[in-house]
Amino acid sequence: MYFNLLLYSHVDANKDKYIAALQEVIAIQSVSAWPQKRDEVVKMVTWTKNRLEKLGAEVELCDLGTQVCYS
Repeated sequence: MYFNLLLYSHVDANKDKYIAALQEVIAIQSVSAWPQKRDEVVKMVTWTKNRLEKLGAEVELCDLGTQVCYS
């Protein structure tokens, strides 16, 4: 129960930061099933990589080449 109170307090104290990050993410139209949004998918991957690195993670991106989407 004490952990929940700490967690909720943390979320409440950082609400504006979390909302700003969510707004940033949902602005990126990264639907991988839409070939015309490939650049947006790459943008989302790069955004995620940068966030993880800020948290101290080591991230390596690999070139996946060209994919074909069948409809």
